Amino acid sequence: MNPHPRARGWPLAFCLATALVLILPAAQAAPGDLDPAFGAAGKVLTDFGGSDTANGVAVQSDGKIVTAGETFDPTSLADDFALARYNVNGSLDSGFGSGGKVRTDFGGSDFGTAVAVQADGKIVVAGGGFLTGVSTSTDFALARYNPDGSLDSTFGGSGKVVTDIHRGDVALGLAIQGDGKIVAVGTTNTAATGIDYDFALVRYNPNGSLDSSFGGVGWVITPFTTFASSRDIADSVVVQPDGKIVAAGVANASTPSVQDFALARYNPDGSLDGSFDGDGKVDTPDPAAAGAESIAIQPDGKLVVAGNLIARYDSSGSLDPSFGSNGKVAPTNYAGRIVLVQPDRKIVVAGAATAGGADFLVARLKPDGSEDASFGGGGPVRTDLGSNTDDTATAAVLQADRRIVVAGVTGPSGSNQTDFGLVRYLNPAPVVITCRVPSVRGKKLRAAKSAITKAHCRVGKVTRKQSRKVKRGRVISQSPRAGKTLPNLGKVNLVVSRGRKH
Repeated sequence: MNPHPRARGWPLAFCLATALVLILPAAQAAPGDLDPAFGAAGKVLTDFGGSDTANGVAVQSDGKIVTAGETFDPTSLADDFALARYNVNGSLDSGFGSGGKVRTDFGGSDFGTAVAVQADGKIVVAGGGFLTGVSTSTDFALARYNPDGSLDSTFGGSGKVVTDIHRGDVALGLAIQGDGKIVAVGTTNTAATGIDYDFALVRYNPNGSLDSSFGGVGWVITPFTTFASSRDIADSVVVQPDGKIVAAGVANASTPSVQDFALARYNPDGSLDGSFDGDGKVDTPDPAAAGAESIAIQPDGKLVVAGNLIARYDSSGSLDPSFGSNGKVAPTNYAGRIVLVQPDRKIVVAGAATAGGADFLVARLKPDGSEDASFGGGGPVRTDLGSNTDDTATAAVLQADRRIVVAGVTGPSGSNQTDFGLVRYLNPAPVVITCRVPSVRGKKLRAAKSAITKAHCRVGKVTRKQSRKVKRGRVISQSPRAGKTLPNLGKVNLVVSRGRKH
């Protein structure tokens, strides 16, 4: 088996504004708590019968959860794609495959690394595969499944598509464009002999054929360096609203011994986007970083990437100085593998603890990169999936209700007998107080002030004027009008009667 070009703990199969937020009472659901309505106290383990690892997770529009990865077949002594689908409560979905599980063999040793759900409910899994008698090294391997878990024969004729670029080809990230085209990113070894891995992006038409409008042949290859034995690997991909594609990963761009954060942005035709750091490529040297493993896009277009560092870039590819220290945050006691952005721009990072045992770890950062103490009771949440187990998070997704689903691998320490591990965390939306302006016309000033305060507003400017109709000390008019919604503690200005002119 070809060794994975990025040996960083991959599975055995491929070595690889004002608004104020109420503080919820302790008895209520708090961000970071395990979800008691999911599996056994928030945790679900799934055994395929061998060494099993979940590498990707996605949520369907109906709330069902799909995980994809690999399982080792003790009969063939090879790995296969492995998928499981879960009901909202974490139980296996009996309407999917066999008892909620599906395994797919490409003919050799195959492993799924990423999963996405199309708008029509079909499921796409990307990864790599050795094709016995056909290939001496791995190729990009994609499979598409119908909603019931059967292979979709409209995709590549059999539901499976294999793409041979050079040698050691593997897809590690996956995205579905708005037009239904599929983008898979990973790496390929372009050296005739030895090692020289580069970013590789392949785009497929909805039927699984290569999209020749992308790079002329359906794929593009991007080197970050001319060093011999370089390892430039794209791990994750996002498609911007304008159709541009951003891949993030690792590159030996500074020196052969240092793995940098590496980003590349492509125009829709596959050409590098020159407006992104001048040449379409960005590398962030840092001896503490082992490259970016995940990328997410904020509503404002900024890009957040996670690895041993968390970094944020603006739309031009420059580090965002408003985030952390000069655009970077160095986590303490954990390494990020997945990054997600909430609608409120808070950043969820999932990964592995780096001290005190191998456990799932989830943290949340504020938009400026500082730690969000309202998550997990004051900091990162670590989850042990079982007694004396090694647990590593490899994928995560935000549900529509903001709950966080984290997938990965769990198994007894020192054992090759591992299972899919799935954990769901509560993540209730903050309760935002607003000011709904009360009607205080005609009230005495003291009563008007009390009503305004109870409505989570505050008294603004109070002016007095004479009135022939309104008694002295009572409110003549207010601004804004009654019923208008303002941010918490929004100001309500009053005009109070001085009474008749004598």
